[in-house]
Amino acid sequence: MKYHRGVSVSEDTEKLNRKWRSIAESFSAKECISICPKKPPNQDCCQCGRLVVDHQIYSQRIAEEGELEGQQPWFQSWSSATHTQKFPTNAFGVMEFQGVFNTSRAKYVRLSDDTSESDVLKLLTNLWNLKLPKLLIEVTGGAKDFVLNPKLKRIFYDGIIRVAVTADAWILTGGTNTGVMKYVGKAIREHSLKSQKKIVAIGVASWGIVDHREDLIVAESFKPRTSRAHSRAHNVLPELGQKHCLLKRASEYQEGVKYYRVTSSSMSAGASLDPNHSHFILVDNGTVKQYGVEITLRSKLEKLISKQTLDEGERCIPAVCIVLEGGRNTIQVVFENVTSDPPIPVVIAEGSGRAADVLAFAYSVTKQNKEMSKENKSKLMNRIKEVVAKDDVQSTMENIMEIVTKRELLTVFSVDSEVCAEGLDHTILQALVKANNLPANDQLQLALIWNRVDIAKEKIFKLDNAITEDFLNEAMFQALRDGKPKFVKLLLENGVSMHTFLTEDNLLKLYELSLNAPDSALKLLYDHSNIKLRLNERASGALCLHHVGRLMEELIRNSFKSSYTTERLQRCRCQAGEKRRSRNPSAKDSDETFCGSRFPTPFSDLFLWAILSRKYEMAYLMWQQGTEALAKSIIAVALYSAMSQVAAEQFDMGSFEKLDAQANHYKKISYDMLQVCFEENREYTRQLILVELKNWSNETIMSLAAAVNHNKLIGHPCVQALLTDQWIGKLQMISNRQVILGLLFPPVVAMLSYREVDVIKKYNEIPEEPTTEDIIAEAFRLTDVNDSPDIGVSRNEYETAPREVTSEPDAVEKQALSIRQCYYAFYTAPIVKFWSNTLMYVAFLLIFSYMVLVKIPKEHMGWMGLSLIEWVVMVLVFSLAAEEIRQVITQGDSSANWTYKLKSWSSDVWNIWDAICILLFFVGFFMRIAARHIISQNDEEAIDFLIQNGRILYCIDIIFWYIRLLDVLSVSKLMGPYVNMIGRMLVDMVRFTIILGVFVTSYGVASHGIMKPDQRVMSFEVIKDVFYQPYWHVYGELFLDERNPDCDVETCENGSMLVPLIMAIYLLFANILLINMLIAIFNNTFISVQQNALEIWKFQRYRIILEFRERPLFPPPLILISHFWQIGKELVAWLCGQKVTTHKMKLHLTDSTQSVLYSFEEGCVENYLRQNVLRDQSSQERTVHRLEERLDAMQTKFAEHLEAAKKVQTRFKSMEEKQERTLEGVKEVLHLTMETYRLSDSHTC
Repeated sequence: MKYHRGVSVSEDTEKLNRKWRSIAESFSAKECISICPKKPPNQDCCQCGRLVVDHQIYSQRIAEEGELEGQQPWFQSWSSATHTQKFPTNAFGVMEFQGVFNTSRAKYVRLSDDTSESDVLKLLTNLWNLKLPKLLIEVTGGAKDFVLNPKLKRIFYDGIIRVAVTADAWILTGGTNTGVMKYVGKAIREHSLKSQKKIVAIGVASWGIVDHREDLIVAESFKPRTSRAHSRAHNVLPELGQKHCLLKRASEYQEGVKYYRVTSSSMSAGASLDPNHSHFILVDNGTVKQYGVEITLRSKLEKLISKQTLDEGERCIPAVCIVLEGGRNTIQVVFENVTSDPPIPVVIAEGSGRAADVLAFAYSVTKQNKEMSKENKSKLMNRIKEVVAKDDVQSTMENIMEIVTKRELLTVFSVDSEVCAEGLDHTILQALVKANNLPANDQLQLALIWNRVDIAKEKIFKLDNAITEDFLNEAMFQALRDGKPKFVKLLLENGVSMHTFLTEDNLLKLYELSLNAPDSALKLLYDHSNIKLRLNERASGALCLHHVGRLMEELIRNSFKSSYTTERLQRCRCQAGEKRRSRNPSAKDSDETFCGSRFPTPFSDLFLWAILSRKYEMAYLMWQQGTEALAKSIIAVALYSAMSQVAAEQFDMGSFEKLDAQANHYKKISYDMLQVCFEENREYTRQLILVELKNWSNETIMSLAAAVNHNKLIGHPCVQALLTDQWIGKLQMISNRQVILGLLFPPVVAMLSYREVDVIKKYNEIPEEPTTEDIIAEAFRLTDVNDSPDIGVSRNEYETAPREVTSEPDAVEKQALSIRQCYYAFYTAPIVKFWSNTLMYVAFLLIFSYMVLVKIPKEHMGWMGLSLIEWVVMVLVFSLAAEEIRQVITQGDSSANWTYKLKSWSSDVWNIWDAICILLFFVGFFMRIAARHIISQNDEEAIDFLIQNGRILYCIDIIFWYIRLLDVLSVSKLMGPYVNMIGRMLVDMVRFTIILGVFVTSYGVASHGIMKPDQRVMSFEVIKDVFYQPYWHVYGELFLDERNPDCDVETCENGSMLVPLIMAIYLLFANILLINMLIAIFNNTFISVQQNALEIWKFQRYRIILEFRERPLFPPPLILISHFWQIGKELVAWLCGQKVTTHKMKLHLTDSTQSVLYSFEEGCVENYLRQNVLRDQSSQERTVHRLEERLDAMQTKFAEHLEAAKKVQTRFKSMEEKQERTLEGVKEVLHLTMETYRLSDSHTC
């Protein structure tokens, strides 16, 4: 910690102070220090724009020379260089706009007009932390309010925002809330209401024309004090003490907010700043109310930015100027842009008025040879006179004539032209291409930078442009790096081969960029998984793919083995990475030098990279491409689920929700894909979910789905039909009663129904050319699980490689099983193994229960002092233990290590439960053996202790063995969900017990302390008393009839009344609140399980079927025979140098048949995507149809109203006619009356 004036300042505040100090040191402001009056009658104003009396020097001369009235003013030409003084800027920081719809903020700085443009760029990038743009857009035009054509305004709004968003552009404007800048601000405002993506809009304005600029000044005392001597000096600097005071104040300035009022500028000589810009550079040359001060600095800044390179490459940042309306200054800006080095192309919006229309007219009447006729020159001169003042007509004409000679830099954008239909963004790209005469490669680069797939598709690839393969690969890398899936898809459609592109080097670069990116999701995963580099790897700084593989294994768990972590790939890929980082020229093709070939499935590798980098759209695109779509979707479920758990542990709930949504999304994809495949071809789909996936830990679709607990996929009819076939083996549909009857009465086995088997017969005739259907049918012709040679075929159903099609075809016929084959098929069926093991397990429990319940007399004790029944139980338990050891050994393939095997075995909770049961039994067993033969017979106390405690362990152990029956019950469709329900409620109850323990402990300690205040020794009895009664209070046992004998009136008189009160409060919480809460929790668990009961049962069924499919033929204890037989086979195979085939539920296919299967899967992916598109279109069509119906209804109503209006109009006309006739009649009556009156008067006279 550092301290300043006794106040503690954090590191962030120190950094902020250094930033403000740097601004004050680097930038200056200007103020007029001389009085240069204007000519009469405006001699009261200085040529800088301020009144003479507002100058500091005026008040100083008054003090020194007295009144100045009557003195003759001196007149001289005012210059910013000679009549101003610099001082450290006093206006910088953050302003908050007041009077807009919602509060908006912007950063600002006041600086002198002669500030270096490089310092301004450093301010933008280093101090304001803006990233260099991929496009610079200068918008210039009218500074005063004008009316824009509504169509042109909408096109301008859409175009400028689309370009700014897609190209990460900077928009440079005048920054005020008037004219064209106001239109830019409104466009940004509309965008901000629809999107959270910020647009960088930098306003470069004159400090002197900003209304309420005094509100932006940090401190008034920052202004310099000017002496008379200073007024006669040129470029006089402030006094050292003043500057030190200013910097000191700047160092203490916090990032407070200056409130800025936005007012109407119609009655003001200046203008307010636009509230929708994000940054403001206020250029000061010492003048007030003078426009155009910023033009030179802005032009220099644009040139400097346009010379910067994109992403450390060779291409410079493109810049473009857009002209709307405007006057003389606008024409001057265009002139400077087209004549600068490098020149900046200009897009002119014809129809916006004034200067823009003048430039568009000049462009249109100029011929290709850049000449203009006298008549057109005369017309142009007349147009110029309407825009600029008389004194500026000639100079403006000369500038325009110079501008139109640069036709390649000018592009006219008209509302009525074809270019307008394509949008302003197309026009900008066209202007850049036209100005720089860009080749196709550079055009594609610009489209890629702006993420404009439509432009690249319609304007670049359609024109048969020659784009080199190397550049396409480079564009592919940039599109992957920047996360632009639409561009990746476009490049794939236009000739990019991912097999050629994705080398070891490129994939490692993508992982490194993701790992080193700010807020890297990949780095967070590595840190969470505690994956550290070895010493040699840490020294070389090399990232190898086996690190990625280890990360995947850590995330997926469930004994998943990544293909990146094999010994060969580990070695070669680390060497490739180290050699690549050494920048050795020979490391160019490191992937081929060290690893042989490129990636066989590049889309799968990129799919993993996109998932780990959290590029969701890119991952979905990679899922659509290549093979193994089903496997990739399940891997995505596993990875996204694990990543969401990591995010939840780090309390990143936003990422958790996104990752969890992605996991659910891919669950739906995998299920829908399987459904599409199943509807397309059921037989192919059955094989697809069983084929061995060499790239995914040698697993299958079904085993991966089970590993990630994808209950819905396991419950799919295709998977369940396959499991049913496996469950009953070669038996026809059979009931459990028939199985039990066959086990108890073996003759019944021959009377059961069996499926026919395939018998292969050879033909000698020449076969016809096999079709693809023949190949796949031959490859997928399957036999039973453990077929013996006697059945007619010796291949294993899911382990044997498919038969190749030879020149002599095989004819397949159906044949019924023989008696011997029937018995073999019966006893090898998983359902029969299940029931034989279950019946033997029940018998084991009965024998064990008898041993626990009945005490065997000593005279009946057998060998080693143990009874025969105890030895029988021991043999049964030993056979069960041997089976558990066999399961551990057979986990995974032969290359799996023991860690992998143990992890895979322990992933099943019931396996751990079996281990506990076996361990408890053998501890009790050896205790009883030790009592008989190890402990001295004279030590009767020790002998009794071991015998009795060994028997107690037996009693405890049998509890676990009985609970093990729940696993057997889980195969039942009715009871299986309840078993799962018990497991989930057990977890809820453990959590509830922790909460309950808090209340039990608090009440027990308090009540015991009150009732027994004289307790002197802490013992087990004290701890028991603390928990005993409070625990039983929960179940309603209150012990009200018991009294504490140790409590007398003197010791606990005060507390004897308090304990019942505490107990009442405790019972209120424990018995009413907590117990009802537990019931509610259980009810919620019950409802959730009941809703998915069928899926849960199907998943439990899969686990049982898989276990008993691989279990040996005989049940315990005869299972030991199978174990010894298997050990013998392993020894013989090891001595003969052969390998024993294991019976896994997998299909091993040749490359040709596997390619046919994957082609089928790819076709299903296309169908799935097509169905999604059609579904979306149908929903859109329904929406359009509803809109059409509403429109028709509105038209009908409109026609009815129109008809009614016509009737009313007709009535009005008839009423008008009647009224006219009535008026005529009245007129006639009046006329007659007047005539009568006149005649009567004449008669009277």
